[in-house]
Amino acid sequence: MKAGTKTDNDPRYILLISDYVDYIFKRMEYLKSILNFPFADEEGKIYNSILDLPIACKGTNYTQRCKSEDIAKVGKKYLKMICI
Repeated sequence: MKAGTKTDNDPRYILLISDYVDYIFKRMEYLKSILNFPFADEEGKIYNSILDLPIACKGTNYTQRCKSEDIAKVGKKYLKMICI
């Protein structure tokens, strides 16, 4: 996955770690076990597949995307927890 850079001649790449990929697949299996598809949210929007849902959702509202600041807060707490 290419990350943005200041100049076009200086590309940077972020490697996907296998643990992260495993986490995504486990999350998909978990959501499949608790949600029935097609799935309708509170506003009546229909989701036909697990792939239609955002990767990072807001709490238990599986159809609302997290903001980057929400993810940063959780990441900060997680890093503090594992580094102690």
